Amino acid sequence: MTQEEKIIGLMIAGGSRSWYYPMHFMQGGLGEYFVGYEASARMTDICRKYPQIIEQEKKGKYRVIRLAENFRDHLEEIPTEMAVFIRHQLLKTLSSSPEVPRIGA
Repeated sequence: MTQEEKIIGLMIAGGSRSWYYPMHFMQGGLGEYFVGYEASARMTDICRKYPQIIEQEKKGKYRVIRLAENFRDHLEEIPTEMAVFIRHQLLKTLSSSPEVPRIGA
């Protein structure tokens, strides 16, 4: 799983429309979803690559991101690999898989 997929996967698992700071992806206990100190750079990459599905704001010195409210409507506009990953994560979250950590934002 790429670091970009980890970030998007955790936002899907979070299930809320909260804003996510880089620190959310650096917490211990995330298991395979841990991104670490590169979270800020990966968040910037995600914003550039997938503007159709990501909302961003600058809060102080940090960029914060969240999934757009209508991100599901734009999956056909992003690369197939990421769209398939997102669909898989949505199904995984719907089934309440214990493998996906629930994080608060």
